[in-house]
Amino acid sequence: MGNQLNRRPRSVVTNAVVKHGIFSKSKEAITQRQDTVNKLVNKAYRAMKWLSTADRPTLRSWAELVIVTSQAFNNLMGEGILQKDGDPRRLLKDFRQLKLAQLRYEEALLMTPAARAAVLGGKDGAPIDLVAHFAKTVTPDKDNGETEKE
Repeated sequence: MGNQLNRRPRSVVTNAVVKHGIFSKSKEAITQRQDTVNKLVNKAYRAMKWLSTADRPTLRSWAELVIVTSQAFNNLMGEGILQKDGDPRRLLKDFRQLKLAQLRYEEALLMTPAARAAVLGGKDGAPIDLVAHFAKTVTPDKDNGETEKE
């Protein structure tokens, strides 16, 4: 009985959690998150015609990561990136890791131009000629015969 007096009523704890929505476990919150993931998956699947049904689990994981990363970003913007003592918050490091993981998913799903170019080649599907590419970006220095980068 003594321990009961030191605890807040369960409804107060639950309401505090639901207020910010990050850790809400209600059926409505879970259903809403699943609906948001499904909408994002379907939208991406329609936009990227090269994806097959075999890509759906990876695409779903990407969509879940997008939502978690968005929540982390919103928290960083709302609460700030620094602690009171001036040190960066741990969430900043976690956010960076989430973004790197998200980029890996995007590369695997060929969502970035660089990933598509690496697999498909140039705009017309032909392989990229790296020698020609570097020849365009490096010009000879007329004074001493060396090359300089633009």
